[in-house]
Amino acid sequence: MTSSKWGCRGESSESSESSDASDASDASEQRDLTTPTFNHCFQVATSLATSAAHGLHPSTAAMTTTALHGWHPGEISMQRKLGYTNAVKDAWPTIRNIMPEQHRVFHTSKLPFIPITTVDEHGRPWAAIVAGPTGEPGFVHSPDSQNLSIHAHLWDGDPLLDTVNAWVDPSSALSTIAQRSLAAGLGIEFSTRRRNKFAGTIQRVECQSSLDYKLHLRVTQTTGYALEDHPGN
Repeated sequence: MTSSKWGCRGESSESSESSDASDASDASEQRDLTTPTFNHCFQVATSLATSAAHGLHPSTAAMTTTALHGWHPGEISMQRKLGYTNAVKDAWPTIRNIMPEQHRVFHTSKLPFIPITTVDEHGRPWAAIVAGPTGEPGFVHSPDSQNLSIHAHLWDGDPLLDTVNAWVDPSSALSTIAQRSLAAGLGIEFSTRRRNKFAGTIQRVECQSSLDYKLHLRVTQTTGYALEDHPGN
């Protein structure tokens, strides 16, 4: 993963390569996403990004429908290693193609941070903890059921920084492979243990300052508790 110091114009003053990029496309396909160095939040976010990377994008119809047509082989491998194969093997229809209203309220008003996974210039997924300039809830906005706008305050070395600068300055040396638009996130509230997940694509990035960016995401997959799942409650 390349770690760089960037300005809004994509000017790099420092960079270092932390892994061998040879045969990177094969490595991105074979990477073990269950490595213990990822906590559960990052595993889920990366799993959603990986499923999107392999063509499991749903319809963009306005009504809520099932977003998947079965689990991706990488997700099945993760489920097997974590011991959840039987528990979730038939759960893929619960992945929606839009955000329920409760998800939108949760992301925009309850969360001081969101783990988000994006894809680097070699096609490898990396997770980052994303928060706003103040560290308080309210840094995420949702204009409708399939869009999120995230005002992210990043820092030097954040893997997301290279991704956003590839959008701000597409003429830079960074790759603009198709998978670079993929993104997935996990909204988690520790006090209640509530978790709502989303995946989709980056549509646009705005540079506010050297480390402040607005990410505009198109959400195509969601899962997690919503009131309509339990109408009797």
